[in-house]
Amino acid sequence: MTKLLQSFAWLINLIKPPRIFSWQTVILISIFFWVISFLVGLGCDNLRLQNIFSSLGCLAVIFGVGWFSLENPIIVQGFSLSTWIWVELVCLFVASWWLDIAPFIWMIWPALSAIFAAWPEFFAVQKKIKNLVNEQRFKLLIWILSHLIISCWIQFSLIIQDWVLQYPSLLADNLSQSDFIVKIQPFSRPISGGERVFNAMERQLKIQIDGKLWVVVESWLKNTNQREKLLTEAKKEISGVAEKHLWNFRTEITAQKTGYNLLMIAEWQGPSYNPQGYFLKKVCQVNAVTRQPTPVKAKLRRERKNNNARVATTPQVIITAKPVKVAKIECQSVTKQIIEQNQLKNSPKL
Repeated sequence: MTKLLQSFAWLINLIKPPRIFSWQTVILISIFFWVISFLVGLGCDNLRLQNIFSSLGCLAVIFGVGWFSLENPIIVQGFSLSTWIWVELVCLFVASWWLDIAPFIWMIWPALSAIFAAWPEFFAVQKKIKNLVNEQRFKLLIWILSHLIISCWIQFSLIIQDWVLQYPSLLADNLSQSDFIVKIQPFSRPISGGERVFNAMERQLKIQIDGKLWVVVESWLKNTNQREKLLTEAKKEISGVAEKHLWNFRTEITAQKTGYNLLMIAEWQGPSYNPQGYFLKKVCQVNAVTRQPTPVKAKLRRERKNNNARVATTPQVIITAKPVKVAKIECQSVTKQIIEQNQLKNSPKL
C-alpha cells in the first residue's frame, strides 16, 4: 500500500489544495460528484439523478481547468493555448447535452478559442481598449483569420460527412479528380445504393424461385407484377437515405436456350465525375435443370403360405419417381457502364 501511494505521490501533490479557495479544490469536488454519480447508478438506478451529478462533475472540471489555465497559462507565440483546452471542454459539455446543435458547436470552437485568446490583447485591466501598433494588429488579424479558416474547414468536413450519409453512392464513385477529398481504401469496398438493391433482389430470387418447379418458375418470370413486387421489396434497402430518389430501376426478361436471363438495370441520376452519368447492370441466369428425386422406401403388405397357413409379411420396397425440372439461379457480378454522349438519346428511360 505504501509503494502504491509513493507511485502516485506526484498526482497527490498536484491536486492537493494549498488553500481552500483554489483550482485543486474544484477538481476534488468534481471527483466527488463523479463518485456520487457512480454510486447512484449502482444503488437506485436513477438515470436522471445520475446525469445531474455527472453534469455537476463536468462543470466543476471545466471551472477548475479554466482556473488552472489562468494561473499557469501555456503560451505559444504570445498566445495562450490554455484557451483552446478550456473552450473545447465547454463545447464538449454543451454538445453532449444538445446533440442537435453539436455540429454548430464544433464549427465555432476554433473561432471562440481565438476570440478568448485575443481578448486580453484588445482590452486592458481597466476594460479600456488598447492602442495597438501595426505589428500587433497584423499579428492578431492573422491569428483570428487563421482560426476562422479552421472553422470553415470543420464546417466543410461536416457537410461532406452529411452528404456521405445521405448519398452513400458518392463514395463508390471515382473521386480521383477531387481537389478536397482523398478516399482512403477501407477494409471493405464502398457499395452504391443501386448495388445494394441488386443484392437484395438476388437474395429474394433465390428464396422465391431457386430449386422450385420449372413450370412454376417460368410462369413467375413472365409475370410483370411479380417482378415489380420483387423490385419494390428490394428498394427498401435504400429507403432511409436521400439518394433513393436519384436511382431509376427496371428489369428485363430474355429467353435463352436453357432458360431465361433476368437483367437488372439501375441508372444513377445524381452527381458524378462523368457529366453524362452511368448505370449499373446485373444479369441473373435462371436455367432449367433436371433433378433426380430422392428414392422413397415403402412397406408393402403381402401374404405367403406357411404350413398351409397364410402369414402376412411387410417387405421394404424402394420407389423412385420420374425426374423433374427445377430452376437454378446463377447471378453475375455488377458491372458499371458510363453513358456515352451518343447514347443519351437511345439510353433507356429507367
